[in-house]
Amino acid sequence: MPAAKIPTEETQNGVDLFQVADIADATKQAIQMILLTAPGERVMNTSFGVGLRRYLFEIPTPALIQRIKANARRQIELYGPPIFINAMDISVGDISSSSTGNGVLYFQISYTHNTTQTRDFLQLQLEA
Repeated sequence: MPAAKIPTEETQNGVDLFQVADIADATKQAIQMILLTAPGERVMNTSFGVGLRRYLFEIPTPALIQRIKANARRQIELYGPPIFINAMDISVGDISSSSTGNGVLYFQISYTHNTTQTRDFLQLQLEA
């Protein structure tokens, strides 16, 4: 898989491109950051983020699942890396399916990198 150079340190001559990150890892990290950041958490951009954790205590309904999917898709398209979303699945488990005895939210997204045309996915499991 091709590697992307990511600017990580500014020098007197400009930007020093000394760190190399894998495109797949950088994409997963960017998507995860969008999904887990709560709206309002970033002071300079209060509309950034999905805030999946805030949905842990809501009653799971089909309307809620659709609202989460729409919000995630909108946020990834607006702030995320160049990907095409193939599928997005969300399910909410009850207290008995969680190791902590609280509610649990499962999120999976399948996507294709626009630059490399490779398919990948990200899975998250959030417990209250």
